[in-house]
Amino acid sequence: MVVALAHIHEKAAHEGVSLMADAAADFEALRLERAMERFDSARAIQPGDAEASVNRSCTGWRGHRFQAALFREESLEAVEEAIRLAEEGRETRDMMRRAVWQVQLYTANDERARRFEASDPLIAPGHDAAAAEPPGPPLPPELAEPLFVSAMEVLRWHLHGTQLMVLESLIRYGIRPEVVLERAVELETALRANRPGYLFPGYQGDQREAERRQIMDGARVLQARALTQLGRTEAAEELFEELGRGAPGRRTLGEFGRHLLRTGRAAEALDVLVRAVAYGGSRYRGVAEYAATAAGLPVDVVDERLAVQRPLVQAERERKALGDRLGLAAPELALPDQHGVEWRLGDLVGKVVVLKFWATWCGPCLAEFPHFVKLLEKYEGDEEVAFLTVASAGSAPEAVDEVRSENGYTFPVLIDTRGSALDFEILGYPTTIYLDPEGLIQFRRTGFDEAGYERQTSIHIDALRRSRTEDPSP
Repeated sequence: MVVALAHIHEKAAHEGVSLMADAAADFEALRLERAMERFDSARAIQPGDAEASVNRSCTGWRGHRFQAALFREESLEAVEEAIRLAEEGRETRDMMRRAVWQVQLYTANDERARRFEASDPLIAPGHDAAAAEPPGPPLPPELAEPLFVSAMEVLRWHLHGTQLMVLESLIRYGIRPEVVLERAVELETALRANRPGYLFPGYQGDQREAERRQIMDGARVLQARALTQLGRTEAAEELFEELGRGAPGRRTLGEFGRHLLRTGRAAEALDVLVRAVAYGGSRYRGVAEYAATAAGLPVDVVDERLAVQRPLVQAERERKALGDRLGLAAPELALPDQHGVEWRLGDLVGKVVVLKFWATWCGPCLAEFPHFVKLLEKYEGDEEVAFLTVASAGSAPEAVDEVRSENGYTFPVLIDTRGSALDFEILGYPTTIYLDPEGLIQFRRTGFDEAGYERQTSIHIDALRRSRTEDPSP
């Protein structure tokens, strides 16, 4: 029987990891309820590590079913939380729409994993479907239609940062590719025209342009995939080639690599897919291994080539990480923490300030915290750097206390009782804002990317720390 989270057993000496191993074993025996309980216990002992282990370790289809079940459960909890907040008179329609879509998506993911497992439980996700478009068996109508309806509802009301994820959830299962094509073209057109509502308003300069290019490239990837599913192979070929050669990134490279593999160019696909993995596209690793096999090479060649590519990609990322500084005046911020002590941003002038906005219902926010704690430990005692976290977006104090107590967090958490997230134009979570010693906003990042998180944050901090001693005169 496949052990979906096998590598966890190697660390069984740690209590939390041992519980994760037990959870995997329970799931292998289809004792899902007990597996969920053990997973929650492991997460309480090892905050963040348990979820990261699930994300990294779901190499078998039962592992993917475990993952789908976990995230579907969290989405259902988000629906219940939205209902509770609505009963208190709060506005939760956007939260509800997104949570319902996620429930439908993870239900579909579970069904897809079940179907693959039934055909061959030993094969890793991505291998057998590497060259297929869509990459997997079709969903039954009773799952496809609710997913489509909930996706359209999210797209109708929510723009910033959501369009690509929602449209990708449809193209993944070959659901209404003609609609995906139409919406993806509309998205690209709007971005080319710089229409409002498609980018986070707080982005400026290079960061805004990078975000615009990233979403626009993602929209074009969706167009190419939709064209493939609609049988318009010549148009798809042209678009894939253009994207793969001119817009390197994990999604563009990964989908270009799949296209090369689909058209019989396995050796070329391998190089492109390795670069996609080096850019952080771990979802394409299985496809890269499949490409290696198709090219007549051992799968170990993937690791060998990654060892060469990762330093190159890291150097490129560090070069682009800083970009243009914003130099924006920061709004006033004065909020109480969980103990009632008021913190003022103005009192921290003279320090580099890392200001993190998050929400209790935000999965990426919670996944980021273990890495955030490591940063606190790294800069402990450093009088030139300060860290603040602000719980926003309807995060009730009771929910904040629950997150803190379950994970043993002791750092101050400011409760956004005065709409500070709106003052800082926070439209997505988590958002991290970096202020220089003069109190000016210089960098702003939205989202969480586990790869190199601590290093990238340190790059921003050290750059602003250096600016304090730089002589501005010519």
